Amino acid sequence: MDQLQMIAADSGLDLDSQQFAQAMDARDPLAHLRSEFVMPTVSQVTGEAGNDKACVYMCGNSLGLQPKRARRMVCEELDEWANG
Repeated sequence: MDQLQMIAADSGLDLDSQQFAQAMDARDPLAHLRSEFVMPTVSQVTGEAGNDKACVYMCGNSLGLQPKRARRMVCEELDEWANG
């Protein structure tokens, strides 16, 4: 937390501000990997029709977000198993 406080102070932004969160997102070296995962939408999670905004995913006791290529890889394994 001390490092985040230093970054916030250096940037002149409040640690709990949306601007600080956006600044941290912009400098995230792993941000390009976001597109590799299935991101649940509000509609999928709540059943609220037509709301395709991405949800904040904070489930700490799961396998995490599903990689988009997982389905293809599982299907390939099942096909290989079926065809011997």
